[in-house]
Amino acid sequence: MQKCSRCFAELANSTAQCAVCGQRIEVDVEPFTLLLGGDGPDNTPTKIPTSEPSAKSPLSTSGPGHFVSGTLLANRYRIIGLLGKGGMGYVYRAEDVKLSQEVALKFLPDELNTHKEALRRFHSEVRNARRVSHTNVCRVFDIGEADGRHFISMEFIEGDDLSSLLTRAGRLSNERAIEISRQLCVGLAAIHKAGILHRDLKPPNIIIDKQGIARITDFGIAGIETEIDGLEVSAGTPAYMAPEQITGKEVTIRSDIYSLGLVLYEIFTGKQAFVANSIPEFVRKHKSETPTTPSEHVKGIDPSVEKVISQCLEKDAADRPESALHVAMALPGGDPLRFALEHGQTPTPEMVAAIPRKGLLKPWLVIALFAASVIAFSSLVYLRSIYSIDAYTPFEKSPAMLTETARKIVRENGYLDPPIDTDSKFITRPGYLIYVSKQDDQIQGIRDLRNGQPAHYQFRYRQSPQYLTTLGMLPIDGENPPFTVPGMVSVRLDVTGRLISFFAVPSPEIDRSASDSVDWKKLFDQAGLDQSKFKQIESKWRVPLASRSILAWAGPMAGSSGIPVRVEAAEFNGRPEYFSVIATQWEERHTAGQIQGNALAQSTIPIFGLISLVLLVSLVAFALFLVRHNLNNRRGDVRGAAKIAIVCLVLYLIRDLLVSDAPPTFVRVYSIVYSLAWGLLLSVSVFCFYLAVEPYVRRRWPEALISWNRLLIGKWRDPMIGRDILIGSLTSCVIALVTYGVAYLEFGRDPKHIQALVTIGADWEPNNPTGLLNGQLGALSHIMDLVVQSVMDSSFLLVFLVVLTFILRKRSLAIITLTILFGMIDQVAAFPDWSHLTILGAALSLLSAGVAPLVLTRFGLVAAIIVGILTGLLSYPGAITLNTSSFHFPSTFIVLAVALILMTYALYISLAGQKILAGKFLEY
Repeated sequence: MQKCSRCFAELANSTAQCAVCGQRIEVDVEPFTLLLGGDGPDNTPTKIPTSEPSAKSPLSTSGPGHFVSGTLLANRYRIIGLLGKGGMGYVYRAEDVKLSQEVALKFLPDELNTHKEALRRFHSEVRNARRVSHTNVCRVFDIGEADGRHFISMEFIEGDDLSSLLTRAGRLSNERAIEISRQLCVGLAAIHKAGILHRDLKPPNIIIDKQGIARITDFGIAGIETEIDGLEVSAGTPAYMAPEQITGKEVTIRSDIYSLGLVLYEIFTGKQAFVANSIPEFVRKHKSETPTTPSEHVKGIDPSVEKVISQCLEKDAADRPESALHVAMALPGGDPLRFALEHGQTPTPEMVAAIPRKGLLKPWLVIALFAASVIAFSSLVYLRSIYSIDAYTPFEKSPAMLTETARKIVRENGYLDPPIDTDSKFITRPGYLIYVSKQDDQIQGIRDLRNGQPAHYQFRYRQSPQYLTTLGMLPIDGENPPFTVPGMVSVRLDVTGRLISFFAVPSPEIDRSASDSVDWKKLFDQAGLDQSKFKQIESKWRVPLASRSILAWAGPMAGSSGIPVRVEAAEFNGRPEYFSVIATQWEERHTAGQIQGNALAQSTIPIFGLISLVLLVSLVAFALFLVRHNLNNRRGDVRGAAKIAIVCLVLYLIRDLLVSDAPPTFVRVYSIVYSLAWGLLLSVSVFCFYLAVEPYVRRRWPEALISWNRLLIGKWRDPMIGRDILIGSLTSCVIALVTYGVAYLEFGRDPKHIQALVTIGADWEPNNPTGLLNGQLGALSHIMDLVVQSVMDSSFLLVFLVVLTFILRKRSLAIITLTILFGMIDQVAAFPDWSHLTILGAALSLLSAGVAPLVLTRFGLVAAIIVGILTGLLSYPGAITLNTSSFHFPSTFIVLAVALILMTYALYISLAGQKILAGKFLEY
């Protein structure tokens, strides 16, 4: 009994191929096709013979089935010579006399010409092969019959099969092996794209033509994946079958990927991955053994080659590459991103991160970009310190000083019990700025802020005889927790320490030590008001608590004689229960302890809000659909999305802990759990938005994710990351400078446009805490919040761009549409009734709105996130001051330090170690 020279399997008496490994060899062998493991005796695979050794076999060169040279078949094909023979037939080289073209003719053996199963497969081979048209796949033309013999006409390829080539050469050179491997991957991908599974990929079925091009042949057992079942599952050559295929479990695209991995192993090493003497032994090895690593056979083999082969040979099909093109893209050499895009594939995040550093900035340009960023940033800080709401507000007293003033007011008005819990912070009240934006003389209205009143910035102090536990675990504000406990007091002051409002919950018990009446002059003095200039009027406010008397006065505002105010007051048991100074022109009483700008309520546009809500819900629904689609098709960068979500969750929790109002009780634990829940919701939202569009962006606009993917895999010092940080920094500063420039030009020519100036640094949300005025922890908290918000906004923007690109079919149209949409939203927010709208202001809004999508698509996600972070840092209210003696200069220093450190770090990594004053500048 002879053995195969390649796999050493025992061979029977016939001349064909080794039934185990497919090696073409002149030995006696009984060829067969393995149909189903475990159906034969002793649990051995069932075998169906495809030829009988016989003297009359057409494989014999002297038998009746042999065609001599010159034989004309079907009045069209003239036989030139025999090319090869095997268990399933024999192949002749022939001339198509009708087309004057050489072809190959594949005949069934005589004994199978009437075999129904063999004929079905023969027709199926033609049907499947004709669905594929590719350079790396042998073309099949038609099926015919001549003198009762069925044959297939196919492309004649002059060359050697890969098995013979490897037998002669041992193995191919690394460069040649990579080239052949990539061609095989592309050819197999074309077969899969046509919906066909080859199922018998092995060296004998691969021909290398005279031009060195690899061609995949033999679709004898190929089939459509959804139509393969039963015995058909395990058809193939045992040496090159996946575990799930050889055991008859299933056959999929990843089964062909496994076979491809075995072929690549052989190409790079010259040896078979698995060697066995029998089919059951092959079954065992495919299921449980791992082949020797290629590097043990060949020294110096590229690690990436070894890695991709190992991935192809994973026992679990789900762990193998999802397509043959992904195998090709993982091979070394060439441009994997360009390769993927040319073949309509989505490159992996690692491939995007590995794009060559072409187009990076030269050092002199990096230095110029850094210098421009620093100059623009410094100019912006200077302008912000002079021309903004902050510059017009006299921040003379620190939070500690204002807290002591508030406590003094509380004691002087008869509330002497020491509190258990207190809370104090700066807040904003936007009613006055909205009012000023609608006036003709806006300049004087802004200058009035220098008196401390009208008060855009206010200081709120609350104390309670028990812990301040809010409803819904929301931050403490003017109404939450509710005023339900006797002894609760709330005080609001302007930035100079003058009283604006006082609200207390008195004890229902009669205080014998208290006087019969309240000295209201004391509260007028604490508010900086001259009571002699006020006249008593009818009260317009209904006190929610029991009160003995309710009073009201009208007169001028403190520090500004031209602004009328109304003072509402109430007392109970000889103590003041309520005292509030209300600017009648822009404030309206809604509930105790809270004043809201009526102009803000009037600015609501229901139709616009409804449209925005519908768009938002539709966008979220579309994003969830994309997430499901990407997860089902294994396209999403789940690992990258998880990293982003975890970072956002951690930053959110730290931010919440830094400024948490929860008391040191069990509520504190509940607060942490509550923050964790909201943080998880936020991080899951980021995860979903990113996962929804990242694969699409990676395929259509991979340049937007190059530096971002490098950041995700830990390449913190990559020069491209530094480039994008500098570009993002300069962009945000330039846009802010343009805004200031326009406002400055409009200042002297059109006072109505002053809002463009005062909006920078003005917070339009009522009662919103201004963290940067409330200490260094508030500044750090705000920075973390900006990072999370910028990532969220950028992911949201990507969803917008993808949706609009789907609809409009062009990215440029999507960017233009998004710019107009965001510009309109910005204008509606600034001018709800479209009043005082100028062409210059509208152009500025469009310019600002178009920055984010342009930066995102042109320079990438890193640059867009930096734009969001720096814009937030430079526009946050109450932050920027160059007065080192100011109480909030440390917060300013933190903001400036973060921005400058970020730019300096970007400069450092962009230069990549190149010396500036010596040597040749680094070029890419």
